[in-house]
Amino acid sequence: MAAAAPALLSGLSQLLLRRPPSLRELVTVIGYADDYAWFMGLVRRLFPNEGEAALSAPDVRTRVERFANLFGERHFPLYMPVIEFWTEADDAPPWSWLRRGIPFDLMGFGYDGLHELWNGYRDGISALLLLAKPPDSFYGEPDEIRVAWLESAAERIPKETLERIPQGGIPVESLTEAVKETRFEGAAKAASWVFAETGNFFLDHSYEGAPRHAA
Repeated sequence: MAAAAPALLSGLSQLLLRRPPSLRELVTVIGYADDYAWFMGLVRRLFPNEGEAALSAPDVRTRVERFANLFGERHFPLYMPVIEFWTEADDAPPWSWLRRGIPFDLMGFGYDGLHELWNGYRDGISALLLLAKPPDSFYGEPDEIRVAWLESAAERIPKETLERIPQGGIPVESLTEAVKETRFEGAAKAASWVFAETGNFFLDHSYEGAPRHAA
């Protein structure tokens, strides 16, 4: 019967298979050592069972990505571009950004997204939104953006169908009540999302900075 490998040597083969860290990565870790120590403590504190496995990844990018995935599963999704688009040449690594503040994944519609609705999102969301009347304080003049949406819709939807939509649209409250408990509830929900009226922080805000509604 073969003797078991000594405990101290049992993981040696895996350690030898790991690539050494790049010099630039090592310099980054050392340069932001305080932030990195904070990050490791955060991972271990929030995920006492899975934290060590996340921190055992061979490179720092994967360690932060594993943390972000764990955090998203347990709490709410983080804004992944902060992590995914990081390059080792950047001034600050992603764990330093985490220490400065929580990178929320905001899924609201900003000014550009609203004006490019038909080009940047699924046609179904844009079409459902045509039924709803924008709030009076919605990015200035609500009629202007509605005209832009209808012009884009005319390139995709038959004129006869568009003519059946009430002029000016239906107030979201009325639309919500009209389609309640029917298969058309998605129309009201789509409008609430785009108009930032869901009551959900992550759905009602974007990173463009300007508030969705005028003060």
